[in-house]
Amino acid sequence: MHERNAGGQALSKKLFQEHRHEAAEHRRILFERGSGLSPAWKDFRTFLHDLGPAPSDDHMATRLMAGDLTYAPGRVAWIHKSYQQTPVNPLARFSPKSGESQSQWLEVQGVQIEFTDLAKVLGVPFGAMAVALRSGATPDQLVQQASIAETLAQAPSPWLSDERRDTFMTGYRMWHMQIQPHYASEASPGFLFVFGALPNMLKIKEQLIEIGLWDPPTQKGKEQRQNHDLWRRYCEHMARIESARIEIPSLKQYSLATQIDDMWEHVKRLERRFRTNER
Repeated sequence: MHERNAGGQALSKKLFQEHRHEAAEHRRILFERGSGLSPAWKDFRTFLHDLGPAPSDDHMATRLMAGDLTYAPGRVAWIHKSYQQTPVNPLARFSPKSGESQSQWLEVQGVQIEFTDLAKVLGVPFGAMAVALRSGATPDQLVQQASIAETLAQAPSPWLSDERRDTFMTGYRMWHMQIQPHYASEASPGFLFVFGALPNMLKIKEQLIEIGLWDPPTQKGKEQRQNHDLWRRYCEHMARIESARIEIPSLKQYSLATQIDDMWEHVKRLERRFRTNER
């Protein structure tokens, strides 16, 4: 028994040494006044396993849901200290209607709201919201999930062009409504962008392989690849994905130059797990 305890203490000490910043953040939230902490997260190993390593020492463990005082899985993410934002309450945009209406009404956080108005508040098409409700989600859960999605969406997104932002974020809100609560904080706009962009990268790679310009053995071939439109498009996609995945610690292990297929398999597994809880 003594040997097992000594071994556990040595492992914990090593873990703290390897993750000093994460351990400091764990201590901060453990003793922060006016906050709650998930019982499981009182153990640093569980906290680190669920939240993952911080992208940098400038990232803080940050609550994402408006009005939420608890640090718990799915409700906290590593957010850069420069981007600390007040969590968004989607209902803050809602102005109650006066007079009678023939539409169906819901009660959300003690507020009466029409079906169509709730869809507007969530920033999604009515049909997408209806599907989520039929799948068993409650209106309160949808608003809570939307609060996390909107807070995550406040972070800078240099990988996304201004003209695509509105369309992308509408799609992101619809996708995030399908995410299991435990993974809500990991399902960031940057992750969805990577999930959508990698297939295009793989398609371009296949086209380069077909014309012999993916990994040309000669200097002449490398020069031809450098001047080819397909390679320029590949590099443009790669630059955007690199800027998106910087906030996703689990993707840092992959090289887009040599491990794009492995990275895509990992991203597919993560996306499926986010939606279905499937390991």
